[in-house]
Amino acid sequence: MSTIIHVGFHKCASTFLQMHVFPSLKTKKFVHWENDNEYVQLGSQYLNDIPKNNPIFNLPNDDLLISREGFMCSNPHLSLFKYGETKTKDIFFANISVLFKKKGKLLFVIRRQDSLMESWIRFKPTSFHDAKSAFIDFPVKTSDINKTLLDNTRGCYYLEYLDYFNIIMRIATALGGTDRIHVLRQEDISNNPEKFYSDLSDACEEDLRHFASLDIPPENTSKPTDRPPMILSSILEKLNWIKKTPTLSPATGILKKIFYRNNCQFSSKDKKDLMDIYKDGNRLLSKILDLDLDEYGYF
Repeated sequence: MSTIIHVGFHKCASTFLQMHVFPSLKTKKFVHWENDNEYVQLGSQYLNDIPKNNPIFNLPNDDLLISREGFMCSNPHLSLFKYGETKTKDIFFANISVLFKKKGKLLFVIRRQDSLMESWIRFKPTSFHDAKSAFIDFPVKTSDINKTLLDNTRGCYYLEYLDYFNIIMRIATALGGTDRIHVLRQEDISNNPEKFYSDLSDACEEDLRHFASLDIPPENTSKPTDRPPMILSSILEKLNWIKKTPTLSPATGILKKIFYRNNCQFSSKDKKDLMDIYKDGNRLLSKILDLDLDEYGYF
């Protein structure tokens, strides 16, 4: 027996798996993170601060599948900060490095970063309109000498949240290798479902290949008709903040309603700029895990 933790990234079929696949498991009890508070502290408090009677300490010997999207990109509440951490994943990795030292598996479903972010921006059309507004630390200009960062108060992602290579290899180092880490490609669900569910079967130690032939609609998809605000409205918001002129506020609101793009899509340049950040790591991850990421243009 051993527990599997599905470390979901946003817009990588987590909701679909949680609603249609994981509940059907026969050999493992499915635990949905948001619905089971017994395990909520796994990503919010260090083991030393968790009561010893908490079932978290039994995870290595339990037969569970725990799934949560927010391990990688949620931020812990300020009241839980202890050592200056700002990211849930730092607490989660520290705990898993101890709990899963000898037993336990991690399941990652990844998606090409530009496609993921495009979907996320569609999902949050009133908050983000491009990569620069979604990332806190998206580089506007980089060179060998310096890096200029965008002054942005609306972003919620750090670039490292989608650095699959560093995330996966960091936990692989703690677990003594990649044998207990399974990485699946989200793109396979629609393009090669036989492979996706075959790989998922290996990870879950249960035959799930019959899902490949089922016509199950996707969940929580981001529709291409979402209409995020145009960059012009954001420029006026910046000017409004700088000049402290409240008279600009009504104009900003009007422009938000008028100047919309019909579709939220990255331009070719936006996609290239974003993927340039991750492509080298994607290439290394592909080689180390013998995972064909080039098929879907990860590098």
